[in-house]
Amino acid sequence: MVNQKFTKNIYSEISIKGRVLAILREEPDLFFSGEYLAKRLGVSRVAVWKAVKSLQTANYPLLAGEKGYCWKLETTPPYNDFLYPWEFGEKEAFFHYVETTDSTMNLAMEFAIRGYPEGTVITAGEQTAGRGRCGRAWVSSKGGLFFTLLQRPAMCAMDYFRVAMGFQIAAARALKQLCGKQIHLHWPNDLYVEGKKIAGFLTEFHAEGDQLIWISLGLGVNVNNTLYAQEHSSKGNFFKEPINCLSFVSNPISRREVLVAILKQWEVIKKEIDSPELHKEWNSLVWGKGENVVAIEAADVLSRGIFMGIDEQGRAIIKTETGKRVFYCPGNVSIKEIQVLA
Repeated sequence: MVNQKFTKNIYSEISIKGRVLAILREEPDLFFSGEYLAKRLGVSRVAVWKAVKSLQTANYPLLAGEKGYCWKLETTPPYNDFLYPWEFGEKEAFFHYVETTDSTMNLAMEFAIRGYPEGTVITAGEQTAGRGRCGRAWVSSKGGLFFTLLQRPAMCAMDYFRVAMGFQIAAARALKQLCGKQIHLHWPNDLYVEGKKIAGFLTEFHAEGDQLIWISLGLGVNVNNTLYAQEHSSKGNFFKEPINCLSFVSNPISRREVLVAILKQWEVIKKEIDSPELHKEWNSLVWGKGENVVAIEAADVLSRGIFMGIDEQGRAIIKTETGKRVFYCPGNVSIKEIQVLA
């Protein structure tokens, strides 16, 4: 699946900050001298001191004193809720974090044009202009997980939907594991749980001729953030009621834990992207299958009927009252339950 043109080993040694953290986290509330850390890491004591100061500035619970340095055992969740590159071990070079940005999708496009490799991940603490499908705004307040994954698959541009489909399945699998609830996919780009929106996708890509050059997979997950209605129709009578991971667990979940779980599932499912069976798993998770729905583009109703799921090309299928099957490609069309619009 990987475009070989961009396959290269950029795995770097874990930074000093990452290595210091790993040692201090081994024994919370235990002080390690600067001399011990420097010797163990093979660096100077000044390098250790600079690393600790930088981590403290990044709000890590580290103590520094005459006894040395210590990871202060956290008593308030979420624990280890950090998204800095050094949190990801040997893959550190692939991760990029900004506290605030307009949209991680914009950064991903910039990185893609500059030649960043397959597997690059851009995360943000918050987005000031988060984007949803069709130019809609995505509320991106602190406490949520907002990231974009850059991929460079060697495939025809017309098959881009397979990458998006697989990534949605990966997110659904991961969130089910973390929240203990069945996650449903809403065509073409949302995740629902108990009828409420927990996450939303955005996909952008660039092709040359019929060859896909890069594709960015954006995902916003309501983890511990304050909830707002995410989307309104032009008529003002439809909104997607949100819910977050915190609604299903006793304590806040680390955003890093959510990100790692999603990426882990993606590494498994990306090997199945070319499988003709992929859409069957997607359909097993889909919301609204068998329900009376309408297909809408902007404010116009295109058709009414029974939602039959999607076909192998990712197209939504609606069976009309006459028995005719109508197909819609992912794009500006949305599928809504008739009762929701009543």
